[in-house]
Amino acid sequence: MGGTTAADGGGSRTLFRCIKTARYVVAVTVMVLIVVVISYAIKMVVRERSLLVKVAGSTVNVQPLPKTSSSDKNLSFSLTIRASNPSGFSKIYYTNITALLIGKINASLPATSSSFHMGHLPDLAVQPRTWMFASTVYRASIDKNNEMDSSYNFTSYLYKGYSIRNAVLRLNGTLSTEVYNHYNHSGTVIYCCSSIFVGDGDDNPAGTPDMPCREQHITGLSCD
Repeated sequence: MGGTTAADGGGSRTLFRCIKTARYVVAVTVMVLIVVVISYAIKMVVRERSLLVKVAGSTVNVQPLPKTSSSDKNLSFSLTIRASNPSGFSKIYYTNITALLIGKINASLPATSSSFHMGHLPDLAVQPRTWMFASTVYRASIDKNNEMDSSYNFTSYLYKGYSIRNAVLRLNGTLSTEVYNHYNHSGTVIYCCSSIFVGDGDDNPAGTPDMPCREQHITGLSCD
């Protein structure tokens, strides 16, 4: 009788140990699953981020600046970019932005393609589900010593009062995202903005909608 009681006690302890071990295994498994799900969710949020960029009024406004001497020829280029972050979680940064204008000059036939570097735009840091503006004004001097340069043809053509339609604005910068203090750097991202009017903004029809830009991850001059 005593032997039977001892055996029953040993079996109960073994059963309790098995239950305890099973609970521990289940708890660890659940914890691992939670970590995996959270990590996957963060990766998906970061991966799906996309900054939406538009050119305000589809226009780069160009104005001649007052002369300080008879040979002085200067232009001002003004541009406003609207950036929108549709994500509900991630903050998006677009930094070290350079702007390049590419357009066809109709001063001669056939029209020739010329380009002009506008310089840097202010950095963008767009909170989730918000938008912000980045504006810049760039001054360009027209120097006859640079006649062989593509930018000379571009700026001198505009200085004469002409405008360039269907130009392309190419934005080149570094895109990165922040989710719960976790940063994901995507490297260089290019935005190509087509059908841009370059010239006196008063010559562009009022109410021209903002032109959306398409994102591409291929470096180089072309926005094809």
